[in-house]
Amino acid sequence: MFLSDASPVAIYLTIQYNTSQVKQKAKTPLERMGCQQSKVQKSTKAEMMSSDTSSSIPSVAVSSRPPAECQGYPPPLLPDFGAASNFADVDFYIGEEERREQSTADSEERQPRLACTLTWCKGGLAGGTGSAAAGDGAAPAPTIDDVRRTNANNNTSSQRRPVIIVCHGFLSWRNQMLISHVAAGLAQKLNCHALRFDFRGNGHSGGRWRSAGFGEELCDLRTVVDYVRNELGCKVICIAGHSKGSAAVLRYALEQQESKNHDDGQNTFVPCFVNLSGRFVMPGEFDIKTRFSKEQCDELAKEGKFTMKTFGGKEVVVAQEDVDERSNASSAFVSEIRTSSVLTIHGSADATVDIKNARKYDECIPRHLLKIIEGGDHNFNGLKFVGEIVASIGESIKKSSAVVDLHACMKEERERERERRTQRDSKQPKARGSDLTGKYM
Repeated sequence: MFLSDASPVAIYLTIQYNTSQVKQKAKTPLERMGCQQSKVQKSTKAEMMSSDTSSSIPSVAVSSRPPAECQGYPPPLLPDFGAASNFADVDFYIGEEERREQSTADSEERQPRLACTLTWCKGGLAGGTGSAAAGDGAAPAPTIDDVRRTNANNNTSSQRRPVIIVCHGFLSWRNQMLISHVAAGLAQKLNCHALRFDFRGNGHSGGRWRSAGFGEELCDLRTVVDYVRNELGCKVICIAGHSKGSAAVLRYALEQQESKNHDDGQNTFVPCFVNLSGRFVMPGEFDIKTRFSKEQCDELAKEGKFTMKTFGGKEVVVAQEDVDERSNASSAFVSEIRTSSVLTIHGSADATVDIKNARKYDECIPRHLLKIIEGGDHNFNGLKFVGEIVASIGESIKKSSAVVDLHACMKEERERERERRTQRDSKQPKARGSDLTGKYM
């Protein structure tokens, strides 16, 4: 069946849930949500500085390029940078394509291939990039190998531009108009890179689509962050998520805080997170009778699942496990996010996720800033408010990065002071008439 604007299914399709909590016997908030802690992967300094990236084997396989359009989604309206621009979109995959002979269980246990687009800030590179420098006429589109090669040829990590990651929402994808233009706007405003990607089962990414699957989408985000750090050699300074995409973003913020592998102010700490139109949920709020039609509820009760078509014609399966996960969803964990700053941007005219959700986040998150877009709907009216959104995120990134830089400077100063004391103390004579081995202070 196709959907009409007045149908219960149409209402369901526009509902964007922010996060979930699967009841488990665990200690940490993330474990209570059914998420396993990730071990932050770090590259050695020699690996990061190596210029021979063409001969090295990436830790996450990258193959081919995803196309700009995708069946089942509206035609994308992508930013036009122009041939002479310092910016270009680079499409690539992280991971290997699933083999047909793989069983469903095997494919769900492994990380699926993720379709990505990096808005690359070339920064006025002299002589062009690797594949684009050869030949006459129009230069070919840059590849992800060009980006890796350019980053590896820089002498110090500070010369590599940072990355902002932007996550799409429910039944959406990386080339949705808001996502692609916010990413491009941030890259241009801050002179950095911006990466957007398709969660598993969405767009051109592999894996099974799920109505919930919050823990799986967190895993996808981890994979992308690790790739940016380990393969591109860049620091992630901000992660933004729209609607349901904010679930993975805020979970990552808490996971980062609980991890002992990050070093404040350095490459593994993300200082800023952005919640765009996210829903604040609590257990028991998801009512299938108001989300699905009677026929769909009956089929769900009988078969444990039902199939429906989206506005773009994409067929998706809603399973009982997703309904249960959404029914147990809770956003209460956000009150424990303390080390990173969170910016919530919400439209005052959002009919999908009421503005009271944004105010609830503002009450619960300790380091939080709330920005209300007057007249903005759930998708911020297409491109109407992109400039205002980009400006707000840019300002939040600058403030949070300044705090992190200050902490890093203070840490370095303390280390230098300890070194000075050690050197000074080593020159002091030992105390006479005493068996003490301590030094004068």
